[in-house]
Amino acid sequence: MSEQSDIFTDNYLVQSEYRRFTTKLNEVLHDILKHGYGEAMIRISISKENKRMIVFEAGKSYQYTVHLSEMQN
Repeated sequence: MSEQSDIFTDNYLVQSEYRRFTTKLNEVLHDILKHGYGEAMIRISISKENKRMIVFEAGKSYQYTVHLSEMQN
């Protein structure tokens, strides 16, 4: 079961999916390093309109859809 990331922040401002992905990735990696063990897996595929579908699994499953233009910032 994948958990779709939220579209809006608490103050209802839209954040980029790429930013959400990198934030979650940093959180999980920090936890793994802090505890000294853990496992995470990332799957990336190309979907329509040249977007990247990222599935990140680390205990839970997170799914992000990122357009290439978001990654060029």
